[in-house]
Amino acid sequence: MRKLWSAKVGRQVQGKQQKVLEMKPSDRVCSRHFRPEEVSKFYEHKLPDGSVSRIPRGKAELIEGAVPSIFEDYPIHKQPKKTKPRKDPSQRWYKVQRPKKCTEEEITEITIEDRPENDAAETEVIVNDPPPPLETLAEVSPENDQNTPWILTDKSKLVLPPGWGCYDTLEKDVKILTHIDAKIQIDKSIKLTPSHVEVTIRGKNYENAPKVIHSLSDAQNLVNFVNSLRVCEGTGREDKPFSVVCSGATASSKQKKCSFCHAERDRLHTKDLRSKTIKEKQAERKKQTKCRLKTLKKSKQRLLQKVQKLQKQLADSQELCKKVKKEALEDAIKSLPDSQQEAVKACFDSSKKKGLSGRRYSIACVYECLMMRIKSPRLYNYIKENNILPVPTHSTLNSYIKNMGGGFGFHTVTLKLIGKKIMDWDEENKRGCILIDEMKLTPGTTFNKETLTVDGMTQFEDNEVDPMPENQNEIMNEDVDDPEPQPPLPKVKRKRVTWKDPTKIKENSQREVNQKFMKRFGDHALVITFQPFKGQWVQAVAAFLTRGNASANQLTHLILEAVNLLEESGLKVDAVVTDGANWNRSMWKKFGVTEENPCANHPCNLEERKLWFISDFPHLLKCMRNCMVSHKFVETARGNIDLDHWKAVLEEDSKRGAGLKKYPRLTESHLSPNFWEKMNVGMAFQFWSGSVAAGMQLYKEEGVKRLQDCQVSIDFCKMVNGLSDVLNTNTPRNALMPNSKESQIIEDFLKEFKAMKTYLSELHQMRKEKAEKALSDFLKSHEKEKPMRGRKRKAPDAPPEAKQPPPSQAFVFSESTDTGLIISLSAILQLAAFLVEKCNYKYLMTRRVNQDALERFFGLVRSSAGQNTHPEPKVFSQLFRLLSLYSLVKPTKGSNITGGEMLQSLLDLKDFKNSKASERTEALTKKLDDLILRGKKFRQTINKALLHYTDSSFKNQKVFAINVPQLMHEVDHTYRGDMAVDEYALQYVGGFTARHCEKFVNKCLDCAKCLKKEEDQLDKRDKLIVLKTKGYLTYPSNALMNLLKTLEAQLLRTYLNRSIDSNFVFHVMERLNSVSIPSVGCQVHSLEVTRAVMKFYIIMRMHFFCREWNKENMKAKQQTKKLKKEAHLK
Repeated sequence: MRKLWSAKVGRQVQGKQQKVLEMKPSDRVCSRHFRPEEVSKFYEHKLPDGSVSRIPRGKAELIEGAVPSIFEDYPIHKQPKKTKPRKDPSQRWYKVQRPKKCTEEEITEITIEDRPENDAAETEVIVNDPPPPLETLAEVSPENDQNTPWILTDKSKLVLPPGWGCYDTLEKDVKILTHIDAKIQIDKSIKLTPSHVEVTIRGKNYENAPKVIHSLSDAQNLVNFVNSLRVCEGTGREDKPFSVVCSGATASSKQKKCSFCHAERDRLHTKDLRSKTIKEKQAERKKQTKCRLKTLKKSKQRLLQKVQKLQKQLADSQELCKKVKKEALEDAIKSLPDSQQEAVKACFDSSKKKGLSGRRYSIACVYECLMMRIKSPRLYNYIKENNILPVPTHSTLNSYIKNMGGGFGFHTVTLKLIGKKIMDWDEENKRGCILIDEMKLTPGTTFNKETLTVDGMTQFEDNEVDPMPENQNEIMNEDVDDPEPQPPLPKVKRKRVTWKDPTKIKENSQREVNQKFMKRFGDHALVITFQPFKGQWVQAVAAFLTRGNASANQLTHLILEAVNLLEESGLKVDAVVTDGANWNRSMWKKFGVTEENPCANHPCNLEERKLWFISDFPHLLKCMRNCMVSHKFVETARGNIDLDHWKAVLEEDSKRGAGLKKYPRLTESHLSPNFWEKMNVGMAFQFWSGSVAAGMQLYKEEGVKRLQDCQVSIDFCKMVNGLSDVLNTNTPRNALMPNSKESQIIEDFLKEFKAMKTYLSELHQMRKEKAEKALSDFLKSHEKEKPMRGRKRKAPDAPPEAKQPPPSQAFVFSESTDTGLIISLSAILQLAAFLVEKCNYKYLMTRRVNQDALERFFGLVRSSAGQNTHPEPKVFSQLFRLLSLYSLVKPTKGSNITGGEMLQSLLDLKDFKNSKASERTEALTKKLDDLILRGKKFRQTINKALLHYTDSSFKNQKVFAINVPQLMHEVDHTYRGDMAVDEYALQYVGGFTARHCEKFVNKCLDCAKCLKKEEDQLDKRDKLIVLKTKGYLTYPSNALMNLLKTLEAQLLRTYLNRSIDSNFVFHVMERLNSVSIPSVGCQVHSLEVTRAVMKFYIIMRMHFFCREWNKENMKAKQQTKKLKKEAHLK
């Protein structure tokens, strides 16, 4: 019912189309849209007497089946579409479609008018031919025109055109009129019956003819009309002579075909043309394809012949290459550089191999490929994937790196190669300085299964670490080498830590033990590098892993050892260059270095030689800028060096907007730097540049009020700028020589700087004494006054002299910066004089006494470590080993030593391997064998002792041998709840251990059965394996699990009590001495199988322990970073 209502009411207009929207159950229709008889407003009841009782309803209702039909006031676009009822077919107008080429004069209408007197209607027929002449109808008598129904009783009364005939049928009152065409075929026919008329043209009913006639005149008109119709000749095609919708007659007598047949003929013709075109195209395409195929076959044949020819030439060339001797090849390529010679040899060697496997590489080629991969992994992969050069695969390079020893400590091979390289050098080429600096690392532990040690441990004891200095904030701002500087930390007191024997530490929680042992893992790398005064090469000598900064004692010992080793190898060390950190200044004091004496006696020649100590000048310049920003001004005898003068230049330049500025490089970051900007050395050079001094001078002359007293700042900027130019020379033109312009600049600055420092010291002392005297007088006067009885005396205000505090410092910038600047300048002057006067030097290029080369080395290490700017100790040690020896690969010009000789000793695998690794492995094997044999003897002794019992349950030795380990496990392995072992997890790991150790059974079936069990022997401990398996996991045997439980218990006890250190494996061996070790395997192979299982499981758990420690360390690191951030926000 809702659909019916929606059809009536829910019509909406959308463009030219109407859409009926279905009504919702909540929609309502007003009662005015229903007819009155469809609305019931009364209750009607028929009474016994036949009358109807009508009672008014409270609410009108609709009768069943009521549909809205009245839409007088309804919107037009929502009213139902009105459709006119169709007329009876006998009352319709029939029109014959007019052809497009017909004119209006050719169209005539034949109308059958309505006859209301006999309640019948005549049909109007529009034809294109004129009706028959009226005289032919004169003989038609109209006496039967009023008969209803009309029947043709006398066919002679009907005037038939030529070719027509009237015939009677077997049926009563049925006549058939036919027309025979020129082919003697019936093309038209009329069937007259009392009830209807059928007109057939060419076997099809003609729909435009009237269906009923009522008089003879109607019949005569019908015959004339049908006779005037021209039969459609069709499409003229044999495959489809007529259209399916052809009516049989044309619309005009002048047309031969109806519009449908004409359209069908055009369609068929177009189809034939299209088909013909497609066939022609297909034939043309087939012909072209055939020609192209023929051409390609010929081209292929030519290419095959060419390939065969080239293959033959290649084979001949390969045969020729094989016949060519190695000496001939070397003679042919001897004019090429060494690296290109190695590439050519590698190409010739790879041409003898069919595939990638089986290639052999020289030591020099392997080292070059290692360096190429470190510097640019993408470039190395591109060369390898595109076969540009026959380079080794990643697995080959990893095998070399794997066998390479760590880079921490002094390496004998490196020192020997240095001595071999400089053997024929002149004495002046061997002189240089050592650079010392630290690099931040990420603490991390990795277990080395070859050396059985934990990598990442520090090489110094923690009790040697200096306490945190009080001026920690100043040190952080002055000199930090970390590329990611941290915000200043609050002042804290650190106590000196004295380590006790870890074996005496009682069992404690995991976190407490980790916090103690965490200090043993290094997070800094101390690098010592040798930089010559002549030449462009730099040699990294050694690296040491430390926790935090190295102490002054450690630095002193390292410098002495480095100087002695380098002197023994043939180099001459004349200076030590460090940064401005306080621990380096403490190291200077250990050597007795002061402002008056910037050198110490040389450890290798105490009487004749000196060892000068220099602070890196770029670091000093950075500290000067940071102190200037922090203190705001510096007092001098002639006036103040005020930071406000730099701010005035910046403000005056800022007023110009996008216009040209006097010094555009000066920005707000130079005057108010962030933590990372304080470490930028380039910004410090720009701060003290001569352009700033020129800008101050120009704005002062223009009358800027804030710059009227800036002459002292201008003079000091010029002095620092001139000093920067002198101390960063790398060309002979501006090199430092005694009694030269450059040396005079240094001496003038040193004299002026000492005068400034002396003035500030005296001013500080004078203000201090004045303040002390004022305070003393105030206190004396205050003591003479007596307080009033019963009242407390109010303390009077102190005098202004006592309130005015003395300056916070008695130095220009800071104590460390002033001392380092004076000592460094004095040392450089003395060093230059020594080299020129006694070492046959012409000059000294001062850039050779700063740490730029070491900073570049750190940058190369960081870039080689991938995305992590702070690599782990293991990664750093391997990178240091490779990069430190890069300069040794290329021998100097004129040297009688080739690079291959040095590389042969450098990359020899025997040298890479640690000599102590084999000793530790042998010691572990011996220890495991002793434990296993001792466990066997212990079980045999107990079995023999228990055989004397009369109890029959102990007579079976096999049963007792199985139960004894279980009993010992229950007795010996009672430990705290936090050390409990998860049986399900241990069972799963035991399956993995059994699968891995199957290769050690030596094809012994009894040993294989002792490692694993079948599925019918499972128990509840194997539940985890059953849940995770897909049919391929291994179930460990009970004997194997007894052994693993023993090992796991002692491993956990050792880890919880001692944490991890370098000798953790041997600490576990000591723990295992207190328990009996169950054996696994048959009687013949039990020792080998048990040893293999124990060694594999201990190494596997060591990897797990290291990974767990790294997680704990990462959590602590994140917590520290969070606290630093919160402290900075506060």
